[in-house]
Amino acid sequence: MQHLLTRKRSGCLTCRSKKVKCDEQRSACGRCRRLALKCEWATASQSRGRDKARSKPRPTPKKILPNVHYADLDIDVNYSRGTTSGEIHDDAGLPAERILAVNGTTGIEEFITYSGTNTAAAGDDWYHELGFSPDFLDIGNFTAQANLDESPSESSTGPLLPLQVDANGKSSLGAYDEQRPTVQYLLPAPWLATLASPLNIFSPGLSTQNIVLSPSFAQTAAETQALHYYKTHFPTIMVTKNLRWSTHMVMLRHGSQTPMVMHLLIAASLMNLGASQHYDADICSAAREHSRAGVYLLIEAMNSSAEPDYLNVLTAFFFLYKYMAEQKNTNPDAMIQFSQAVCEYVKKYNLDALCAKSVLSCVSSTEVTARVCLPRDKQECLARLIVWIFYEDVAAGVRGLGGLLASHLCAEPEQTNEIYQCSTTNLESAWGPDYPESEIVDDIENGPILKLLCEVMMLYTEVNEVCRSSILVGDSDRIEAKILKLEERSRFLFRLTTITTQPRSRLMINADYMVSNFYALRIYKFRCFHCDGVFAITPPEVQSSLTAILQIAQRSFSVKQQSQMIGRFQWPLFIAGIETSDGIHKEWIRTKLKKTRLSCAFKRILEIQDKTGRRVSMPLVRQIMCGEGAALTGGEHQLLPSTMADGSR
Repeated sequence: MQHLLTRKRSGCLTCRSKKVKCDEQRSACGRCRRLALKCEWATASQSRGRDKARSKPRPTPKKILPNVHYADLDIDVNYSRGTTSGEIHDDAGLPAERILAVNGTTGIEEFITYSGTNTAAAGDDWYHELGFSPDFLDIGNFTAQANLDESPSESSTGPLLPLQVDANGKSSLGAYDEQRPTVQYLLPAPWLATLASPLNIFSPGLSTQNIVLSPSFAQTAAETQALHYYKTHFPTIMVTKNLRWSTHMVMLRHGSQTPMVMHLLIAASLMNLGASQHYDADICSAAREHSRAGVYLLIEAMNSSAEPDYLNVLTAFFFLYKYMAEQKNTNPDAMIQFSQAVCEYVKKYNLDALCAKSVLSCVSSTEVTARVCLPRDKQECLARLIVWIFYEDVAAGVRGLGGLLASHLCAEPEQTNEIYQCSTTNLESAWGPDYPESEIVDDIENGPILKLLCEVMMLYTEVNEVCRSSILVGDSDRIEAKILKLEERSRFLFRLTTITTQPRSRLMINADYMVSNFYALRIYKFRCFHCDGVFAITPPEVQSSLTAILQIAQRSFSVKQQSQMIGRFQWPLFIAGIETSDGIHKEWIRTKLKKTRLSCAFKRILEIQDKTGRRVSMPLVRQIMCGEGAALTGGEHQLLPSTMADGSR
């Protein structure tokens, strides 16, 4: 009882009234100072029968493991989730009384961002023949492995990640370690035996002995970790489907005999894993080795005069996008060049038109040769890859780092819709008779909500296109009309997000996730079009979008798969957090931003907005998201008149 009385007295009255932890600093605690609240303290009183009140040292917070099945995976997952201020916070939900209720209005694939050493490129001819500069695919900076928090040196010269690979496939940067045993590399995949059904038989026709990498690439624990992580966790950030029958497993099966695909698959998986472990130096180093080997093979495949292998090249593109998106530092020029290279490859072989063309029309056409006529299953798989790469390119465009492929596809919206429609039956074609009927029913049930995501992404592209050019009078109204039309047409899907049933079905989870992305679009569009210094208040439709995102996120984070749900909500939470004026909402969102760079950008943007009293414009937001705004000091307000900030708080 005495222990309970002692705990009851600790902390200020303001924190105790909200039942939150207080650091007990006098005269104002840290939370009250941060939220600009009045910090009140109880009058000291003596315990009955004692000379003075006793106090106990505060307990050390217990480390919380991420909600991921890491059985038999030799990695350290024992880390505490720290905030940008170094404090440890729990995952208590947003207080219900702080959630804005707007007459039942409720609030969806997370947007998602690279490393190397400065040396002279040995393979520049490959780049010149493909039409872009030697620093193509220069993907960031990890030169100081011992200190991953340091930014790239401004005095450094040369590409950060050149193709430092000679004609024999040996890398001077350590991708092929001569001290390790040289063997024809065949992954025995011992991790397959550690997985529980139904993942232990992970795809028909794929044995445990036929996953290949480049010759002389010695097997290490890193590859085992990467493949295990890829099968158990990597897809869950992007998809909610049964992993056994997911597109990720189709890509693994199709690419298992292609070293180019496997290197980049492992690189993307390791970088995602490394990012979740605060950019672990060893994991990120292994990811870089595989990315270099994969990039060399990718450029070789793009430059080859042999029959092009569209599926494997596009699969490599997809994994390279994922790898680049997870890196700690972003090289904007490299991302833009990569987006352009992907776009040029698609246009060179007319892959978008090929996917939109039906097999029947392909056979009946006298103009189409056998080389550009694909079997139905390959055509549908190609369409799925184009759609997924399109999503990644849109995300890059939001950060101002690409979007060229997205612009190309959205220039022909009807054709893009045909590509999407072709992709919807990819899994049934890929798995054939083994594909369960229950999965077919599931695909049909989730079809409309997944289609909504594609339509939302096309609207993001339209906003990005306007931002890249001069904003004209009427652009905002034109796009807003399309947003309203989509919302009206999809209102039955939006209604799914108001259902509070638990546990939630896959359809409801997808609805939460896609609809939140729609609401994030509305906030993003508002921020993009208000960059002229006007002191604009938050419009009602934007305010209702903020409320909806917070309501959906709070409910979604209460489910068992909280880690995956938080991962999918990073972009909606970020854009909502920099727009809301509610301090408690900002604090709650800050604790939910898992991605290191996004969390740092969020903190930086709020600091600037608090000092200037104005919105940070999207051009500056993009710079900060890429790490370019991290060095802004004291005089931020001097950078923010009219063109760099707008609106009052």
